[in-house]
Amino acid sequence: MSQGKGYVNALGELTVYRPPIYPIFLGSIYYIAGHNLILVRLVQTILGEGICVLVYLIATVIFDGMIANLSGYFCCFYPPLIVFTSEILTETLFTLLLLLGIFLIVSQNNYLNLIISGFIFGLALLTKPFLIFFFPFLFYWIFSNKRYDSLKSLAVLFAGVLLTLTPWTLKNFYRLESFVPFANVGGLTLYNSYIVPEKGFGFNSLEGIDQEYYDIKMDRPDSDSL
Repeated sequence: MSQGKGYVNALGELTVYRPPIYPIFLGSIYYIAGHNLILVRLVQTILGEGICVLVYLIATVIFDGMIANLSGYFCCFYPPLIVFTSEILTETLFTLLLLLGIFLIVSQNNYLNLIISGFIFGLALLTKPFLIFFFPFLFYWIFSNKRYDSLKSLAVLFAGVLLTLTPWTLKNFYRLESFVPFANVGGLTLYNSYIVPEKGFGFNSLEGIDQEYYDIKMDRPDSDSL
């Protein structure tokens, strides 16, 4: 992406195998500073600090000052959060987006926060699509929380999510003639959660996955034209 080739795979072919936000994040850094992984890790360290701040702020709203302080301290020294800031993976960016969306909902009782939160959740979905399974719990919280008019709140939140997903979905439909609102890696994620490899949990099992799975052209009625 930073080379101006668009969102393509290693062969230069259009792809939706992975969601676009983390590649955009990396591409933006590479465009500014070249292929500099040290700078990526530095930026992710700053995002990690933001995660600790958001955990503290959310705990302040939901609980009290003591719980908020403990939450912030534990977050600062939580080993996986520290390790993931140095990994070229989606986890740090995704966690920041998720917490920011939650903070916007719990901090203020207004529809502006809800639509911005929906926009942030949309970005998080385009970072890790499995966030879709979080939404039933989020909707339950909104329905059970007396601060919001439930139906209007859900509509506003959903509008914010659609605002984020629509350009990506339309681009995929126009360029690939396929309805892909997130990415087509999700099925593989679920598959690896269900099939236990011989080495046990923690290893990806690709047995039984045909090459067609990785090729978006299998969804096209005129795949030969690509």
